[in-house]
Amino acid sequence: MDRLWQSSGLDLRMVCYDVMESGFETGYLEFVNDAQVITQMHKDYGFWSGPFSKHSIINYFMAKVAPCELFTVAKNQKEIERRLTDYHDNFIRSFAGQCVATYALGIRDRHPGNFMMQNKTGKFFHIDFGHFLGHSKKKLGFQRDREPFIYSDELHYFLRHFSDIKVVGTNTNADAEPKINES
Repeated sequence: MDRLWQSSGLDLRMVCYDVMESGFETGYLEFVNDAQVITQMHKDYGFWSGPFSKHSIINYFMAKVAPCELFTVAKNQKEIERRLTDYHDNFIRSFAGQCVATYALGIRDRHPGNFMMQNKTGKFFHIDFGHFLGHSKKKLGFQRDREPFIYSDELHYFLRHFSDIKVVGTNTNADAEPKINES
């Protein structure tokens, strides 16, 4: 699907990884470097409160990703702001692509344990494609997947409020610090 979009001039910054079948229900997956599953972001925010908080992804970014050199060291503040904008743009594009792809292919069993995000790029992607073409999971006779794709409060909050992150400091070396704008 990504190749089709790319050939049309649409870059949705998809994370594509190879899968190789080696036998019945067995195979190999290409490793995606420096990525985190959304459920781990929940745990980092709090075992009980994380899964119910719309702030868990943005809090993870501020605590684990924003302090890295990519967002703290640059020759000037504009460079760090550009990097933040690129990160957000990667998230928006890849999230949109994943929503369209999972809808078009009828991918089911979508939950935070099957969502990942690359820390340094902001690219959002799915894992675990065991249920597709509309074949959904059932539990006690009830169909678990009732939505064509998932757009949770936490994903909406990250999409909507990431632009509230501003850089504080002179940013000439390692004294810059991204903060959420409170105004």
